[in-house]
Amino acid sequence: MRLKKSFLCRALCLVLCCVTLSSVCRDIFLWDLDGVLVKRKGMLKAAWSYPHKRNMVRQMSGALLRESAVVLLGRRMFGFKGATENYISLARKYGNPEFEQFVLTVANSKELITGSVDIVRRLRDAGYHQCIGTNMGRSVFNDLVKKEGFSFLHDWFDIPSSQFVTLDGVDLGLFKPRKEFFQEFLTRNGLAASSIIFIDDRVENIRVARAVGMRAIRFTSPRSLERRLKKMQICIA
Repeated sequence: MRLKKSFLCRALCLVLCCVTLSSVCRDIFLWDLDGVLVKRKGMLKAAWSYPHKRNMVRQMSGALLRESAVVLLGRRMFGFKGATENYISLARKYGNPEFEQFVLTVANSKELITGSVDIVRRLRDAGYHQCIGTNMGRSVFNDLVKKEGFSFLHDWFDIPSSQFVTLDGVDLGLFKPRKEFFQEFLTRNGLAASSIIFIDDRVENIRVARAVGMRAIRFTSPRSLERRLKKMQICIA
């Protein structure tokens, strides 16, 4: 009788472990960057203290100024996305590396939201797959991960499976909150919308993600995010 009970207990534990592992494999986290994992800090100071401003201005052609002004106008008046990558492309087109570096320096004047980073680490330790879903372009992202303390953005995330969202969305003209942004991510990676837990700080992005079928959490603070995850019975190490 004792042997039978012992066998049943072990079998029950095995089933529970399988269910837990299945859940871990099924749930994939899709994280926004700005306002969730990182936040802006000292952009004006970085622009003012940039050491190569004179060389940048000396190399600035009229064509580069005009086209940069068009990009700025489109961003301010019509909310066009991808302005930073457009500036970088123009700097390369007209041979002004100092302007490119200036744009990257200002764009990546950021600091970590440490509470969010801790949640990412704990989810990774618990075995969850995590990807990055951002409107940040390839050049800016690649520069950001080189900064001290930011390499986890490459090391802790499934970059190959989030390659499209993280790095190629700007190239294809797909940005949040467009529905196509989320649909293309799912299609390219062969994922079901119901398997994704999307975390973002913008209401419009959350709304569209839910319309696509994802489970979405609006980020307000690391503490509130952790509470939401616990309510969803997400195991955090």
